[in-house]
Amino acid sequence: MRTRFKVLLIALFLILGFAGGICLAIVSADKVDSYLSGRKLSLGDRYLNEQEYEKAILAYQSAIEIDPRQVEAYIGMADAYKGMKNPEMAAELLKLGWEAVPDERLKTRIIRVYTDLYKQYMDEGEYEKAHDILTDAYEMTRDSEIRKLLDELETRQEQSQAQQELLEQLLKAAEASDTLKLVTLLRTTEYSEFIAGIDRVFYYPQKNGEAIAIYDNGCLYYGGLSEGSREGRAIWIKASSGKANIYEGLWQKDKPEGQGMVSHCTYTAGGTLSTVSTTSGTFRAGLENGNMTMLVYDQGRTYTYYYRAITGILQPMENSARYVDTDGSYIVAVSIEDSTMQCIDQGDLIYGVYGFASGDIQSQIQ
Repeated sequence: MRTRFKVLLIALFLILGFAGGICLAIVSADKVDSYLSGRKLSLGDRYLNEQEYEKAILAYQSAIEIDPRQVEAYIGMADAYKGMKNPEMAAELLKLGWEAVPDERLKTRIIRVYTDLYKQYMDEGEYEKAHDILTDAYEMTRDSEIRKLLDELETRQEQSQAQQELLEQLLKAAEASDTLKLVTLLRTTEYSEFIAGIDRVFYYPQKNGEAIAIYDNGCLYYGGLSEGSREGRAIWIKASSGKANIYEGLWQKDKPEGQGMVSHCTYTAGGTLSTVSTTSGTFRAGLENGNMTMLVYDQGRTYTYYYRAITGILQPMENSARYVDTDGSYIVAVSIEDSTMQCIDQGDLIYGVYGFASGDIQSQIQ
């Protein structure tokens, strides 16, 4: 019995000794890996400080191959790629590091690198890439500032899509010379929000050829453009909730020049069209110049006026001296349909195309 017990005891000691040896070997191996990885990390840091980026990357790669959880190696390699002006690879390395070991040090660096890359994409107009990089950063870090940037970008993208749709509608209506549709679009909230973000002028789809130009005062031009200069036959519109001004005619050297027609529309408080007047003839630098014809549509009736203007100044009607009032006002024209309807002026306003003149002849109808 004693002999059997001794044998068992010896066997137990042998087993424990063997297991201890294995544990010791494992611990020793871990220490060796940690040591070797640390050596490669130090080498990478040295190369990084010396701006030997390719050598630094190789050293950091070796450190990671030895110890895939070596956080500082991922960070160092990302810094090396940034030094090589390759922020995309820097971001990718940090993502790989996070997948291997989601460490707080990596989180801090991810927020910084991914935010910088987001700003770069935004400056380059690469909005989809900017959205993707923020999405990746937030999924990894759940950082509140990243979430805020992502929300702002998504809101901007929604607005951008709405603005793109508006521009396409404007271009389609302009190409069809559908001034009624253009006026409707210019009176929308979407258009007001769009012009609020314009810095002087916005061209669509290009600055040359047949295109739209939208100005920060709300005016819209559609026609020929040569490096932003308006030329040829075109449409020019300014619309608000109360009225709309439209010019359809020729342009030269960035101004209305030649045959054209100006239309003035007024609307009720509810948005219903109230009156319309059209003035056709010759314009010089945006001003009425020569024999003009005005048609006024009001409450189902039409009134026609013929008169003469010189560089925007309305001239007294022939043989109308006896109609001059004490305040200096004079008759410019009398409606051929109803002699009681007279166009009266004082010569103190300049008439022509909106933005180039000060007067609105429709408002002078008595």
